[in-house]
Amino acid sequence: MTSKQLLSKLKHDKAYTEYVNALEKDLGVLAILKRHSTRLDDEDWNSNIFNGIDYEYLDDEEEKAIKEWLDKWQKKKQ
Repeated sequence: MTSKQLLSKLKHDKAYTEYVNALEKDLGVLAILKRHSTRLDDEDWNSNIFNGIDYEYLDDEEEKAIKEWLDKWQKKKQ
């Protein structure tokens, strides 16, 4: 069962609504990061799975979602 399938099942249980909403936001941001991730061509970076994000290709909505997500996690760390 995928994360999205599980969330779909839990969505109908009011006890989990807050958690489902939070997880859906996380999955949305992860999808954006996955869609815009890039690998560098330099030989030193060949062993890395993930090297960065092509920020110039993010639309305003994607950029806002990432910023909100990062702010949320920064606040929890403090």
